[in-house]
Amino acid sequence: MMDFSGRNAEAIELFRSQTPANIKDRADVLKALDEVYVSTDSDEQLDMELELVVARILDPTAKEGYAVAVLGPSGAGKSTLVNRRLDAMKQFAPMDDGYGNEVQFCLRVQTPSSCTAKALGTAILKATGYPLERTPSEDDIWNIIRKRLRLKMHKVIFLDEFQHVLKGPKAKGGAHLTNTVKLLMQDPEWPVWLIVAGVPDVMQFVERDEWFQMERRVRPIEIDNLENAEGDIENMRAIVEAMVGPCRMELAFPTTDDFLRRLMHGGLWRFGMAVQLVKMSIEVALWDDNAAGELKLDHFVKGYKRLSNCGRDSNVFTAENWHLIERQVTPRGRLTPGYTLSRAVGA
Repeated sequence: MMDFSGRNAEAIELFRSQTPANIKDRADVLKALDEVYVSTDSDEQLDMELELVVARILDPTAKEGYAVAVLGPSGAGKSTLVNRRLDAMKQFAPMDDGYGNEVQFCLRVQTPSSCTAKALGTAILKATGYPLERTPSEDDIWNIIRKRLRLKMHKVIFLDEFQHVLKGPKAKGGAHLTNTVKLLMQDPEWPVWLIVAGVPDVMQFVERDEWFQMERRVRPIEIDNLENAEGDIENMRAIVEAMVGPCRMELAFPTTDDFLRRLMHGGLWRFGMAVQLVKMSIEVALWDDNAAGELKLDHFVKGYKRLSNCGRDSNVFTAENWHLIERQVTPRGRLTPGYTLSRAVGA
């Protein structure tokens, strides 16, 4: 697989040279916004599990690995959590093996949709940089994977959106993919540890193991929903203030408890979705020529409309009965535009 990272950087610089100064300034602000990260209890829990994985890797007598499963609904912030914690650990950064070769102990893979053992194997191979002019057979793919993991020194594999393994064809039976993945962890010569992120249904993948060995090889971490409680309200207030700071803006209205409840409800009481809503509102403010450096309530109204394509009567920041508005997350991470008034969520 060819590495186009250098060419991509060259293209970005060329593109930047043709971009007006005002857009470049906003791009710099957005970059600073992306670098803002507020840790939660989940960070501490995942840090402990990752450090335990490192400790097991350091044990030369270790004959098998296991999996850490980060579970939560769409929009909970699973992918961001795992990537941030991996980025924070020096052990998982690319390094020179002493012979001029770059190695990386953690391989990051996007689980393909409608996932089969062959499709997952192909995704892993591509992530290792293996050139695939033609797709080998399933057995050949996994044999090559084992060789590539040793060659590139990959000891940990992060499989994001792992719930896709539940949607694969069942021609070989539901346990086939589970057993294939389990064999990677059981390789006594090169045991591998997995980090998987997905919706809670991912645990069905574990239950497919006919020998019930996967269950003891999984350490689950569940990301809890936000709650209408003093602690989460205060944390969300701190998050909004932390995100506004690097954007050269000031809040033009008080972040009352009512506003923060509306914000969390707009994010379906999910941490990642609520943070995304704040970001999209800040983006509205950046492109508002009349904002004068202020983040206003109307920017949140428009930010929520960008996220859900809602009308004013179903906008959580303007509707009187905002707590009765219900939406779901689409596969692309947006909110459904429809709503019902059947029950209160988080009220």
